[in-house]
Amino acid sequence: SLINDVDTDPDSAAIVRAVLALGQQLRLHIVAEGVETQAQANFLIQHQCSALQGHLYAEAMPQEQWREFLLSKPQH
Repeated sequence: SLINDVDTDPDSAAIVRAVLALGQQLRLHIVAEGVETQAQANFLIQHQCSALQGHLYAEAMPQEQWREFLLSKPQH
């Protein structure tokens, strides 16, 4: 994953910043997949990533549990 080492590796951080900048210039909704740590999330939020998903927020689950999961979370 591109974001694995964004908080510790300057080269990874530079690549992710470049991808985010390109997406922003193209006015795309950018979703970062595979977010596993708060440090990764903080980096992506700091660099205006549109949306984050990954194990930091929820483990993979069967489709039947998805609705219940969404309804149990506070809305932001």
